[in-house]
Amino acid sequence: MPLPPPSPMSTDITSEANICCLCHGKIHGSTVAPVHIDLKCPSSCGQLSHLDCPKRQVVIHPIDFCGFCLQNPFPALNMTTGESHPDKFFPDETFYNACLNGDLDQVKKSLAEGVYVNAVMKDDFTALMMASSKGYSDVAEHLINQGANVNAAQAESGATPLFFAAQNNHTDIVKLLINKGVNVDAPRTKDGSTPLSIAVQEGCTDSVKLLLNAGANPNATLSNGVTPLYIAAFRGNSESMLLLLEKGANLNTRTRLGVTPLFAANARDNFECMKILINAGAKINGLTAFDSSPLTIATRLGCTTYEEAFWASQSLAEPADE
Repeated sequence: MPLPPPSPMSTDITSEANICCLCHGKIHGSTVAPVHIDLKCPSSCGQLSHLDCPKRQVVIHPIDFCGFCLQNPFPALNMTTGESHPDKFFPDETFYNACLNGDLDQVKKSLAEGVYVNAVMKDDFTALMMASSKGYSDVAEHLINQGANVNAAQAESGATPLFFAAQNNHTDIVKLLINKGVNVDAPRTKDGSTPLSIAVQEGCTDSVKLLLNAGANPNATLSNGVTPLYIAAFRGNSESMLLLLEKGANLNTRTRLGVTPLFAANARDNFECMKILINAGAKINGLTAFDSSPLTIATRLGCTTYEEAFWASQSLAEPADE
């Protein structure tokens, strides 16, 4: 079995003691094991590894030997608790497929046999993330009752179980996670989007309502300055827009390019959303980064009503990177 390619390391690393013997990533400050990055285990030669690295790429190419001494790293000793973990502690194909297919009986059996409930598997998914994404509420509930971390986040994207449930409008799981104390505003590290913003984007209005009622921030901003209200206006999601405004969404927040929700609705011909925003008090004469507004366009084109102004302002450049 070929060794995994070493991860890029900064030049200040001078000792192999700071390198995981299985993934070759940094031990200190690494996000390779997003569930428990502080738990480390030594190989037979004493080299440390992240707890989630053995067999974390289950199904594709399990990592089951030390990259330095080539010895079997099992049993793995948890350096924080002193607990010894045998091979079966890490998920195998049976457990992975049970999570993928919603096989609750097999999930229960695997966990009873000692599989780590928060193990990171293929594509950086934990079992709870997979159940939340697929909508297996019975599996998700059992996993949580067995200690699954409701706030676990993928190392690269930062997506959480709630993000996946909201994205797919699995309201039973959204409710379950909220009742279990999940962080409703956990942002993705990749772009800053939250469970609420992704639910708005995908038109999952039922999830939007649940999240807002649970205290989700209606003004949470993505890395490009986009808010849930902007997304709703851009997508033509008038129902979500009304829910957001009811919870205090800011009408005139601007994106990084200076574009407001009103302009987003305008650029996409979402007339119903424009009416909602205007009736709620959105500024009709606010300038964008392009120094344009519905009123200035109305004047230039000889429009006599707000409606004519909005329809005429289609000459505005659509903010493609929003």
